[in-house]
Amino acid sequence: MPFRNKASRPWWATTARLGVGAWFVANLYEGVVDVPRLLADAAGNRRPGLMSAGSPVRFFVPLGAVTLGSAAVTVAHSWKSRDDRRRTAAAAASVGAATAITGYLVRTANVPLLMSADLDTGKRDKLISRWHRGNALRLVLLGIGGVLLDR
Repeated sequence: MPFRNKASRPWWATTARLGVGAWFVANLYEGVVDVPRLLADAAGNRRPGLMSAGSPVRFFVPLGAVTLGSAAVTVAHSWKSRDDRRRTAAAAASVGAATAITGYLVRTANVPLLMSADLDTGKRDKLISRWHRGNALRLVLLGIGGVLLDR
């Protein structure tokens, strides 16, 4: 049972826990230093694009693939072993909702900020505000998911 004995936790459960923790810390950092505003302010000085220099996509894609894959294996294993299914479902829902919010923010805030060099101030501020509200919710969900994956 992956959650009961931390000393004998399978590698995929440890990877999931570390991945969710890294995801949380990275998004907390992005919020504290206001990465969306930095991206918008640097728009005229960098090449537009999702994979261009300065884009957070470059480090979140590998982290996301490892984290989501290991979390899915952990949840599936926990469910199959009849571990606490309510906790397992809540962990899956939390990480899944954080993933959905990430997809929404990438599509509606990050892409416009990364692809447009000439956003007007009102539109830019609205995108940045949307990102920060979504990021706050994502941090709560990742915190919950991380705690539940750790048990």
